Amino acid sequence: MDVLPPIGLELDKISEAHRTQDFNSDCIRLGFLGRMTPEKGILTLIKAVSKVHLPIKIKLVIGGDGPEFEAAKNLSKQLDIDACFLGWIELKENFFNQIDVLVIPSESETFGIVALEAMIRKIPVISTPTNGTKSIINNRLSGLIANDFDDSSLSRAIAELNNIDIQALIAEGHKRALIFNKETVLGRFKAIINKL
Repeated sequence: MDVLPPIGLELDKISEAHRTQDFNSDCIRLGFLGRMTPEKGILTLIKAVSKVHLPIKIKLVIGGDGPEFEAAKNLSKQLDIDACFLGWIELKENFFNQIDVLVIPSESETFGIVALEAMIRKIPVISTPTNGTKSIINNRLSGLIANDFDDSSLSRAIAELNNIDIQALIAEGHKRALIFNKETVLGRFKAIINKL
């Protein structure tokens, strides 16, 4: 069976517009982008960050709004997490230019468009093991996937940033994202139609 992603992602244009991130030597900026609802896992991410042990400081950059916005702000203060809440994001580029790594803590994702949007910008992705991100990311090659959906598993996946070749992860992630570009997907779609 052939499974195709949504058609219409002009990833090459995104890639051209984005500036490549340089990892700051004393701080890594982990980003979250999405609606703050229980299934999107923002509280799980904050708890996970509180458990991570890395030799550099972690800053959370959180884009989005929703019912768990205040709870997320309160939890980050309670756990003494350095977190910047940007609110609703009008231009995604403004968000992506402020992060080094995208984290997707969702309980479910049908397709990980935000993961592709990060990978094409040469931003590494860490995700919970949703079907959507597993269809895009090859674990430890083009991104990092946690073993489970809980904060401890996500914390361990984030800590793996210290044990992996980040530049190789970025390069493979970017290469992987390119196969989901609009023109490539249209070509695959036409090939399937022609087989019918």
